[in-house]
Amino acid sequence: WRDQRYFRGGDMPYYARGLDYGHPEVREMYRKLIVESLQRYDIDGLELDFMREPYLFRQGAEQEGAEILREWLRGVRRLVYDAGVRRGHPIALAVRVPSRIEVAESWGLDAVRWAHEGLVDVVVATPRWATLEYDMPLDDWAEALGGTGVTLAGGLEILHRPTPGSPPVSASAEQATGAAVNVLAFGSDVVYLFNYFATAGWPKEDYVRTLRAMSRLSELVRLPRRHAITWRDITAVGEQYKPPLPASGPDVELALPTGPPPGPSANVTLEVTLMRPQDAPYVPPEATVNGTACPLKEEQWQGQSGLLVYEVPPAALPGNRRDTVRLTTPGGQPFMVAALEIRIVPAD
Repeated sequence: WRDQRYFRGGDMPYYARGLDYGHPEVREMYRKLIVESLQRYDIDGLELDFMREPYLFRQGAEQEGAEILREWLRGVRRLVYDAGVRRGHPIALAVRVPSRIEVAESWGLDAVRWAHEGLVDVVVATPRWATLEYDMPLDDWAEALGGTGVTLAGGLEILHRPTPGSPPVSASAEQATGAAVNVLAFGSDVVYLFNYFATAGWPKEDYVRTLRAMSRLSELVRLPRRHAITWRDITAVGEQYKPPLPASGPDVELALPTGPPPGPSANVTLEVTLMRPQDAPYVPPEATVNGTACPLKEEQWQGQSGLLVYEVPPAALPGNRRDTVRLTTPGGQPFMVAALEIRIVPAD
């Protein structure tokens, strides 16, 4: 840890001091930690959390590192198998990797190949830590992992941020429910929770009810839920990524998934946090969801920031992979969308 020969280096100041798995000494240190854990504890599974952090190799050496890591993982798999034989029961091996296949691969985390080579039992596709993601391409993961028998888990982080600059706020029960609905509706076998400790700041009854429901999609969709637009806090090597929010102009179109269609009696609303420019006339934007007009129900303003609530006909959400929200001002008055959510409250 004090010898700079083993550091990653590069232009990421904090992670430049992370250890580079390209060195045999670094891989051996982590192998010994795994050996110690397997010897000391009678566990059901071992997780390798590559999301704390995914920066394992020096910059520019990620693809070379992918082969190094695969061979190292092959040795870990043997250690885990042998420990299971000694314990008299199987021990599963899980990995946590970025939410998109191409992003994971760019950092040398080739989880699809690991699965097809029988090196892992569980793949957790997940954000890094800064926010929930509601639109992880878990259907792509499910297709890529087809035939491997590997369990695909969709990861939920505890924080919810609509934009990179917004303050860190714990997800509400409704936001976590919406994210979990998308996880199960779009390809994942199970929901994986990270840092949902104690009651996550929710009322205890909400915590218990929500976590119990996360085992089945049919139970989750009976709870109030929110589907939001957030951003990706892990991108591919060299990727030029632009978060969807904030979005500005007199005509803004955004997409988000909302899972299975709500029942015809559900209460569905579109909630938009809007910023209006100073010294400009204000006209509330008109809203449509998948082309269906949504009347404005309520406005709450504090300075230049306002929360606009629109009524969404339940039939406007037919269960698309992604739903399209469009906001326009007929006179061309500009505005900025800082946050956007669709809330679904099922009928009793």
